[in-house]
Amino acid sequence: MKVIEIRRHSVRGAGAHLNQKGVDLARGAGNAMKRPARVITSTLERAFETAIAMGFAVDEQYGLLATMGDGVSAEIFWDSPYADFSAKMCAGTALSHFAEELEALIGRIAADIPDEGRALIITHGGIVQTIAAACLPGEDLSKLGGPPSYCEGLELYFEEGKFAGYKAIRM
Repeated sequence: MKVIEIRRHSVRGAGAHLNQKGVDLARGAGNAMKRPARVITSTLERAFETAIAMGFAVDEQYGLLATMGDGVSAEIFWDSPYADFSAKMCAGTALSHFAEELEALIGRIAADIPDEGRALIITHGGIVQTIAAACLPGEDLSKLGGPPSYCEGLELYFEEGKFAGYKAIRM
């Protein structure tokens, strides 16, 4: 089984960078994690710095993981619970188009990691929930609870190229 671990970035200060609390939180999370075969972040500093503070070198960065965009943000607030993203997923909306792009990216990442391998994605609130809604259609995402806090997210499991389950990651 392949695993893709998707987490929200750690705590930042008043600017774009992590503060000491964020570095400490990310370091603790990284110490408790299995080593990923690939580490992918958004192009924003706080995501990149979270991966480094976790103890992992970053292999790739994607702009798609950096922002939901104005169209999606007009449809749903980034800090909404997982289930709200699933409920608002309607064909033709900005959210559904964004979800399709994210699902395709997740599929490519899963295809590129070895069997029994693991990838780590560090992104942002709203994007974590959109990935869950995109990759787990029909699932009761209320089981995942409210929005992910810092360094929280979910694990997606893949078998034979298909989504095979998930688990919430809480700190």
